[in-house]
Amino acid sequence: ALEHLLTQFTPKAGTKLLQYVDDLLIAGSSEESVRECTVELLNFIGDKGLKVSKSKLQFTEPEVKYLGHWLSQGKKKLDPERVARIIALPTPKTKRQIRQVLGLLRYCRQWIEGFSEKVKFLYERLNSDRVKWTEQNELDFQKLKEVLMTAPVLTLPDVNKEFQLFVDV
Repeated sequence: ALEHLLTQFTPKAGTKLLQYVDDLLIAGSSEESVRECTVELLNFIGDKGLKVSKSKLQFTEPEVKYLGHWLSQGKKKLDPERVARIIALPTPKTKRQIRQVLGLLRYCRQWIEGFSEKVKFLYERLNSDRVKWTEQNELDFQKLKEVLMTAPVLTLPDVNKEFQLFVDV
């Protein structure tokens, strides 16, 4: 319903409206254009009888949390709270717990170089009849946590300079 409603809203020139379910993000080239577009969007939504959660509203901030990531001027980093929750995970003992761990890790895959190789041992545990957790599995699990603790900030490439693109399938 919100997606259909937003087709009637046109963001100001120089701004972009992104939507994922009920999470909205306005980005723009200047703080003023973002502020104006945000006010227009809030008025538009209010005129349509919808409400916005005041506690979730991040009004023209230089850094915002959106879909579990922190975004700031062309940079994207993991939410430290999410990382802390993953670090605190105990060793999985059941297939269900392994699936939960994989779900959390998949969300962070952009920050884990060689992701598919690093989580292969977890998939192998899922494909076996019983979960048999070895010392090596525990070491690999702890290494994954360490990688998340030192996750880099991702940035957009400078398209005016030469860069290389590596794909991890």
